[in-house]
Amino acid sequence: MVAKEGYRNGKRALVLLVMTALLLAACTGKEDQGKQEPEANKPKEPVELSIWQTVLNVNEEQFMQEYGSKIKEKFPEVTLRFIPYKGKGSAIQDLIAAGQMPDIIYASVGHIFFGVLDPQLQFDMTELIKKNQFDLTRFDPALIERQKQMANGGVYGLPTSMDTLVLYYNKDIFDKFGLSYPKNGMTWDETYELAKKLNRTEGGVAYRGFGMATGAMFTVNPLSLQSVDPSGDKARFTADEGFKKLFENFSRFYNIPGNEVTQQNITLAKQRELFDKDKVTAMFVNTGAFASSTYKDTMNWDVVSLPSFGETPGVGSQPIPTYFYIANPSKKKDKAFEVISYLTSNEFQQYAAKQGRFTSLNDRSIRSVYGDDIPYFKGKNVKSMFPVKNASPTPLTKYDSVALASLGTQFDQVLIGPKDINTALRDAVEDANKKIETEKGK
Repeated sequence: MVAKEGYRNGKRALVLLVMTALLLAACTGKEDQGKQEPEANKPKEPVELSIWQTVLNVNEEQFMQEYGSKIKEKFPEVTLRFIPYKGKGSAIQDLIAAGQMPDIIYASVGHIFFGVLDPQLQFDMTELIKKNQFDLTRFDPALIERQKQMANGGVYGLPTSMDTLVLYYNKDIFDKFGLSYPKNGMTWDETYELAKKLNRTEGGVAYRGFGMATGAMFTVNPLSLQSVDPSGDKARFTADEGFKKLFENFSRFYNIPGNEVTQQNITLAKQRELFDKDKVTAMFVNTGAFASSTYKDTMNWDVVSLPSFGETPGVGSQPIPTYFYIANPSKKKDKAFEVISYLTSNEFQQYAAKQGRFTSLNDRSIRSVYGDDIPYFKGKNVKSMFPVKNASPTPLTKYDSVALASLGTQFDQVLIGPKDINTALRDAVEDANKKIETEKGK
């Protein structure tokens, strides 16, 4: 009887011991689970992203200053391999042939064919945009409209910055002649009347009222005119009255006595020199980027928004955006999208805006800090130089640059004379169509 009782007691003790051990193990397991590192804090897998850009001779130092250093700061697990474009031997076709396919391509809007579409590297981000609940309404609508035009309703690239045409002026010349400075929101007619007052010769110096980067004016024209009909690859310069209106508006400035052009000074390089080197041109139309890249503190300049036509007040040129694209062959599309998304974030856009790159976002708080970190912008009108509204972007074709070169040549002949505008536009169409056919045959 005693033996049986001892047996029962021993059995109970053993069960109790096992239950205690299991309980302790469970508690310990829970404690260990509590000590596990949260998923968000786990070290992320290292990844290398190669990035190629389409602008000639941008070096790695410049890339790191503009983008790379902030990417590394945000994504320490990412190793960036920047591939500069140096001309022959470093074009995208050369990289593909050498097995150096980039994951990301960044390019200004004018390089979409050369850098992305011609080598067939386009990738529609639509599914990644949905997957990441990425909000496209944060951007200036014209920038997304441009992408949808190129991608048949999809999105090949996200805009990280944009530029536009603006009107710079030399304050010293206006002060010298006792004239009021240009203002935001002027019309072309008002600008013309002001230019007429500035063509004078004083102290042996011939001052000029007005100049412009004519090629850019036609390329991103404020009337949203399309250069080439994509359905037939034919120039459209005589398809309506739009290009005639541009020719008439811009040529009148060069018909002002004292503001004429010759074979010696009609080139864009010389027209720019007359403004920023010789300092004899009072007003000059150029891109906003020239404020920080060229003019800096070399002259007493300021800037206002591009003049507009009376019937479309406040409408500037078409925007000139820079987009970041994911190359279709990339095996790292999710990480590439994550990086590109960051470059469009409020955090990065505010940093870039302070450095003098105009935001692609519709956010007044970010626009308000434009140029804040640039000392020589202090006291200048740079925050207000961008238009109330961008002109609607026109669909691009791969032959636009060919056609626009023909247009520019004919415009020069109108300025120098004696060719009339109607003849010049007809000749531009004929010349452009021949050159387009030649390009198509290559």
